[in-house]
Amino acid sequence: MDQLDAEVNYYRSQAFAASTKNSYITHLKTFIKFCQVTGRPVSPPDSLTTMRYIAYLAQTLQYSSITQYTSPIRLMHAELGSQNPLQTWHVQSTLKGIKRVKGTSASR
Repeated sequence: MDQLDAEVNYYRSQAFAASTKNSYITHLKTFIKFCQVTGRPVSPPDSLTTMRYIAYLAQTLQYSSITQYTSPIRLMHAELGSQNPLQTWHVQSTLKGIKRVKGTSASR
């Protein structure tokens, strides 16, 4: 069984390209810093924390970047086997509002 567990761990570690892992690490660090500054727990983030984080990101980022920055939240919940707050109505409506207000691409 130890050999099979090692193989499972190896294959799971190969699920994402190195560049994707680096992006997720950067995005996760941003979320952790936000949680530290606001006094919210990092894990598991609830819908309110997630909405506040999204609003914080919307101060400087476009919609498409915000969805990338929230990917580690989705992955964190998948690993924990818990409900993804990104799928709640409250978070989805916040994202939808940002998409309507800011659009989907950067202005040039």
